[in-house]
Amino acid sequence: MGWIAMLSMLIDHIGYSWFPEENLWRMIGRLAFPIYAFGIVKSMEHTSDRRQYLKRLALLALISQIPYMFLFDTLKINVIGTFAVIVFTCFQTDENKSYASRAVWFIGAALLLEMFADYGAYAMLLVLVYRYTTGLTMLLLHFTLNVLWWYGKGWEIQMWSVLPSLLFAAWQVRNVSKKRLRIPAWLWRGFYPVHLMVLVLLRFLL
Repeated sequence: MGWIAMLSMLIDHIGYSWFPEENLWRMIGRLAFPIYAFGIVKSMEHTSDRRQYLKRLALLALISQIPYMFLFDTLKINVIGTFAVIVFTCFQTDENKSYASRAVWFIGAALLLEMFADYGAYAMLLVLVYRYTTGLTMLLLHFTLNVLWWYGKGWEIQMWSVLPSLLFAAWQVRNVSKKRLRIPAWLWRGFYPVHLMVLVLLRFLL
């Protein structure tokens, strides 16, 4: 699934940069974010060093920020920065047994992301769906989330992002993942900032 995430993200960003009127590029690109979000959830579950994991995310977000701003003509925080905020929030709430306090953390992070980050509160909510639900419940909640953002913010094309959740709900992902061709860690971590830099360079040259 990781290869699909990287390829669909690249297709999405190429479409955004050079073929903005052709929706097929963006439709394919909708597959990327839920796969990355699901991967973030699994990484939070299995990391042996939470602090180091969070530092890596923050560093990748920092490296990616300038090319992200140039490519998308925005001042918002890039998606890795979005995930860094979410991961920090989840780790903080793991140490807090008060449900009210957890809710304050989640709501505060969602509002912060909505104002300043790529994917906004949607990202926070989808990660929570993946982290705390499974199977049909997970699929229905993701679908509901997409419907709300469709009617609330006009994210009609985001409905395509349900497809990865359909696969997550249908199969034992951990068992399948053991059989897949694994992506080298340096490629998985470096693909986002490097592909942004390459696309920005091509945009200027072309």
